[in-house]
Amino acid sequence: MSRNELKDLFKITGRRILSEQISKQGYTLDDFRGNGAKMLEFTKKVELVRNKEDCEIFLVLYVFSNFYEKDCEICFELKNGVSLNIEINNLVDLKEVCEENTLNDFIVITSSRARIFQLKRYRNILQTDDLFKFLQEKLLHYGNTLGKTNLLVTLESKDGNLSGVNFRKINKMLLGLDLRNTDSEILISYNEENKFNVMIRVYPTVAWSKRDFILPSEQ
Repeated sequence: MSRNELKDLFKITGRRILSEQISKQGYTLDDFRGNGAKMLEFTKKVELVRNKEDCEIFLVLYVFSNFYEKDCEICFELKNGVSLNIEINNLVDLKEVCEENTLNDFIVITSSRARIFQLKRYRNILQTDDLFKFLQEKLLHYGNTLGKTNLLVTLESKDGNLSGVNFRKINKMLLGLDLRNTDSEILISYNEENKFNVMIRVYPTVAWSKRDFILPSEQ
């Protein structure tokens, strides 16, 4: 589906969750009518991204897809037997038809190619050896081969200090592994002080890419 179609699913689901929370707190929409500041303050307290699947879709839509063409399409692997013509009206519908136990978390399709991704979230110590050990364990889990699937790791540690991480050293350490039949990339993504979203390729070569950080409400 297109990025705009996926954004619409998020908006529909967000409005439903917000409406449920307004009723749960004993309010009605009339209590917020004409008071944008009150609605904004209430919205900040509502958890719109509630689980792992919601978070992954959110990251794909509002962070990772911004590194590709604006009109790129975002795809997810469907469960066996699901009709391609099935109607999807919200995120719940989408998650119900997506395959969970698969190497491919999402696919970004541009005018030139389709890129397949496996997404992992890293929340441990931000040191070169610790991050490399995490990558090594994930690769071993898949038999040291990713095929055509790109491994994308998002850094979500509480300590955002990256001074202890040497990405070029991680590249050399990865090149020393026995990665078989791998025609893919290993990428690391993080937010830089709410100013930029950064994507670093650490395998097979090293490269940096950066995009301005834009709030989802402004996209």
